[in-house]
Parts: sequence; C-alpha cells; structure tokens
Amino acid sequence: MNARSLTHLARTVGWGAVAMIASAGVAFACEKGSQTDIAFWNSIKDSKSRAEIQAYLDTCPSGTFVALARIRLRGLGGGGSAPPRRTTNAQPQGGLNDPTTISRVQNILFNLNYSVKRFDGQFDKSTRDALRDWQRTTKQPATGRLSQANFNRLQRARIPKVWGALAYNAKGASGVVWKEGDRRTAMNKALSACKRRSKKNRRCNVLTAANDACGALAFYFNKTSSNTYFGSYAAIRPTLGQAITSSLQSCAKSPRSGNKCGIRITFCANGSHKN
Repeated sequence: MNARSLTHLARTVGWGAVAMIASAGVAFACEKGSQTDIAFWNSIKDSKSRAEIQAYLDTCPSGTFVALARIRLRGLGGGGSAPPRRTTNAQPQGGLNDPTTISRVQNILFNLNYSVKRFDGQFDKSTRDALRDWQRTTKQPATGRLSQANFNRLQRARIPKVWGALAYNAKGASGVVWKEGDRRTAMNKALSACKRRSKKNRRCNVLTAANDACGALAFYFNKTSSNTYFGSYAAIRPTLGQAITSSLQSCAKSPRSGNKCGIRITFCANGSHKN
C-alpha cells in the first residue's frame, strides 16, 4: 500500500480507524521497514494532529520511525506510546459507546475467531452475539453488553498468528488452506478456491481455525431409484479427531444421508494434519 492509497483510506475512515484495523490484523500488517511502515510515516510525519501521530505508533509499534513519532507527539503535547497501555480504570476515548471503540472491539473479536459481520462501529446483533460468545468462552456473565472490564480485557487479548480455513457448499465444492498469518487471508483464499470449483456460482460457507485447532468436512451422496441427495457438514474442534467425529455426527442426522456419510477433507490450522 503506497502513501497515496494509505492517505485515501485514512481520509475515508479516519486515522483512528486505520490504526485499529491494522493493529487487529485485518487490513494490512506494519512491519519495520515495510512499504506500509514507510508510507504511513510519510503520510503523517508533518502532521500537527496528535491523533495521526498516535495512529502511527498504534499501528506500527516496532516501526522504523517510532522514536521520531514519540518526539513529535511530545512536541504536540502528548507522551506517545507504542501501543498505548491502559490502566484498569482508564476510559477509552469517546466512551464505550463511541463508534471508534466499538469498531476496535469488532476487529478484535473477529481476529479472536468470533463471528462479526461489520466493522463500522455500529453495535449490531452480530457484534452483540460475538461479544456474548466471547464472554462465555472467558467465563464471564454473557450479557452481550460491553463493560469497561470487557474492553480492557479485549485490549490485552492475544491475536492468533496461525490460521486455517475451510470453505464448502452443499454439493461438495470446497477449498481449504492452513498456516496462514491472519484470519482474513485464510478466509479469502479458502472461499476463492471453493468458488472456483463451484458450479453456477453456488454460495460457499466458510469456517476458520486458529493455532492448533482442526477442521473436517463430511459429505454424503445418496442416489435412489428416483432421487439424488447430497449434503456437506463441517466442524472446527480443538483436535482433528473431535472435528471428524462432530462432522460425521452432523451428517448422520440427515434423514437423506442413507448412512453414506464420509470424510472428504481434514486439516489443522498449523498444518499438523500433514504429520
């Protein structure tokens, strides 16, 4: 991403949103010396906005120009951080209902492998459901409401660095990838492969696995004298054995499967299924 396109993105969604999207690993990664690192800094190095300088620090915490950014920020009346660490009682800028705060929560939940459908700061049903699922997973009251403690804990969450994805449709078209660096890339690659193999542009579903989690796709094709039936059932579980068992059980529940369920695909996010 060059400086012009990065600046255009920032003008469209705001520098704060750019920082949050990048730090959550959705739009792009900012490695030291990368084009993103250099383009981002060149886009804001002469800015007199504390928010823009802080956006660089938040997005590129190990970037080439971190030291300069901190100096610039101090000159503008801010201390600078990379990334900022909030104390337990710290309030996010704009409050918990601020779209910027909600957008960050949406991106973090997405990159923790929860189902989030939008990232625009609007607290919709998918965001509420994803937050509620995360609360259950982390053994908190599943209120679906964002508290200060929730926000602080999400800020500290460790985003997985290894991802796999399985895309499939009912007729058996599929695509699978593993050992990808972020969830979005894994999803897009799997969906692209599935769509290429799908006739009549049939819609593909996609499931993602992180770290050492695994997935399996069960499929049946049952042809009788008068009809042909088929179906696909996928599952993601902590182990490959559990994923296989779960997908086969789901398949077997179909009254049309005729006990002809079999495993078509297995994978683990870290590639351990190849061992």
